[in-house]
Amino acid sequence: MPQVFRYDCNKHKFVPLAREKWEPESMRHWNTHNINAMLDAAEAALVVTANQLGMASCVKLVRKERAVGLLYTGTYHRTTAYFLDELALKARDAVKRLLRQGHLHLPFCTFNGGRDVFVDVGSKELGIDMLRGLVGAERAETLHMGDQFTRTGNDLLARRACGTVWVDDPGETAAMLRELLSAMDERKRLLY
Repeated sequence: MPQVFRYDCNKHKFVPLAREKWEPESMRHWNTHNINAMLDAAEAALVVTANQLGMASCVKLVRKERAVGLLYTGTYHRTTAYFLDELALKARDAVKRLLRQGHLHLPFCTFNGGRDVFVDVGSKELGIDMLRGLVGAERAETLHMGDQFTRTGNDLLARRACGTVWVDDPGETAAMLRELLSAMDERKRLLY
């Protein structure tokens, strides 16, 4: 089950928030049958495509409550990313076909994570909106940094929720945060 934590200064640790405190109204109406139908379609597409690409022996299926994916366990080479992209695109097509039938109305995201491919029920857009609601931030006050803004990345839908910065690695994320904090300090100094 998805979980959200908040840091408790008195206890000096993260404590779970009650689901009703963070779960958006739209998620409360998600039907388990529909979630499983979506994940079943995605799983079938992933397995069939992995077999077609000759990758069945170098992937491991992972099924979660609201996600399904394949972990790549083979030797990584320069063409691996293309195979993983193909898996993500085929899974997306399978879910979109199911949605076009009109029975399901669930947000989803398919992505190539570099060494895995997943289909998630939900999206970064939904997650960012949920977090913004928890901290009381407006879209204009929120910035998302990510490294997967391509068609098969999981950060693409974040652009609907707030401003975004495309970074390549954790070092670049740290550098961007230092720049942002410096600019905020300078602005505060000029205003006060």
